[in-house]
Amino acid sequence: MQQVVRFEIIKPIDNDWEVLGKVLRDLQYESRQVLNKTIQYNWEFSNCAIDFKEKFGIKPKISDISKYKGSHALQSYIYNELKNVYTKVSTSSLTCLIDKATSQWNTFKKDVYKGERTPPEYKKSNTPIIIHKQSINLFKEGSKYYADIALVSKKHLEEYKLNSCRFALLLNTKNNGNKAILDRIINGELDYSQSQIIEKNKKWFLYLSYKVVKKVLPDDYNRIMGIDLGVNKAIAIAIHGTEIRDYIPGGEIIAYKNKMYNMVWHRQKQARYCGEGRIGHGRKTRLKNVYKIKEKIANFSDLTNHRYSKYIVELAKKHKCGIIQMEDLSGLSTNNKFLKKYPIYDLQQKIIYKAEREGIKVVKIKPNYTSQMCSNCHFISEENRPKDERGWEYFKCVNCGLEIDADLNAARNIANPQIESIIKEQLKIQGGLKK
Repeated sequence: MQQVVRFEIIKPIDNDWEVLGKVLRDLQYESRQVLNKTIQYNWEFSNCAIDFKEKFGIKPKISDISKYKGSHALQSYIYNELKNVYTKVSTSSLTCLIDKATSQWNTFKKDVYKGERTPPEYKKSNTPIIIHKQSINLFKEGSKYYADIALVSKKHLEEYKLNSCRFALLLNTKNNGNKAILDRIINGELDYSQSQIIEKNKKWFLYLSYKVVKKVLPDDYNRIMGIDLGVNKAIAIAIHGTEIRDYIPGGEIIAYKNKMYNMVWHRQKQARYCGEGRIGHGRKTRLKNVYKIKEKIANFSDLTNHRYSKYIVELAKKHKCGIIQMEDLSGLSTNNKFLKKYPIYDLQQKIIYKAEREGIKVVKIKPNYTSQMCSNCHFISEENRPKDERGWEYFKCVNCGLEIDADLNAARNIANPQIESIIKEQLKIQGGLKK
């Protein structure tokens, strides 16, 4: 999974800010021109293609009017048109800029033709200077961190009175988390890729893209862990073919949210008759404390999901699991009450990120019937989940009599490598779901 970390550029080492600032502003200008020109070329070709199809019933390709072939023919045509016009950006950056703008156009093209938005436009405030991976070298001297970046093409060295294309830039690493990321990149644990330099509030920042170098697990990491996400238990864990089980109690995030939302409700009431200090210029100032509480909720949820996902991956490593299986919840309605209360997608993403970092594969399975199927005999029935005083945590199979915690039963099913084919075959045997 690709991640991005931001570092403020404090100063250049071998040059002064006046030279670096001019180089960056010139590169920013050319990048903006390339991005907007690429959008324009895409728009013009799309218009021509629409007119041609209306007249002749055939949609033309760029290869019909140029020497360029293949799926990237239009990008190649644009590159050839711009390469001798914008020469301060490197050829690799020029290619990246054209691909970025073309992707942006394809994303919003339908909305443009529906009249729901205007074509994308890049301005100074949102124009990145794209830096190819091969142009970046990160290093550390003492306690300071540097990025050695090739910015200027050789043909413009004389214009800027420079001896080298490269600038050594001192980075702000006061944030310990960012410093740790740089250490891991320099040590080879993380791999950086195409990055960007962006100006914000008259300061320049390096947005460094990186991802984890995947580890290769030993051959004996052949077990499968299944995790069931729910309300009574936030996470129920089972490992296929073993009696190993574990769980994380549920309700921590939901309880915190309910507590904080109760405070939100009271503070919203107080905002009606607050003092002069909170009135300010309008509603935003009155509700400042409310926004702070909502931010606390988001931070608590994020931290809790980090703790949960870390525990799961560490447990998988401890028991030599090479695969973690979980339910694919992407098809569930956004109106689902549980999904609204609990940031379950965020938890899944954190599990995936941490697992893949350790070389553990994550597999998503269809959630249908995993909570109604007996993990012992595979019989499927709603009656396996009796609606009585014992509640939804109780599971008793009406076929074989297995009595087990319902969430653990689901986790065992999810951990089964053949679960989807087993459910499919069982439904055929039973002639459909038994009520």
